[in-house]
Amino acid sequence: MQKTYKRAIFECIDYEDMKEIFRKNYADKYRLIGYRMTMITEQKHRALLIMYPLKRK
Repeated sequence: MQKTYKRAIFECIDYEDMKEIFRKNYADKYRLIGYRMTMITEQKHRALLIMYPLKRK
């Protein structure tokens, strides 16, 4: 049985901005497994989210 993880890459300002983008775009369908933030400039970060689909009953 293969697990299907979803990856999303986007730019954000900080950790709080990344959490807000996750809540708006992905929280209703996916559970956050992990994340990685990389600084591009002083004011920009690149966020990589690894998510797993929620189980619906």
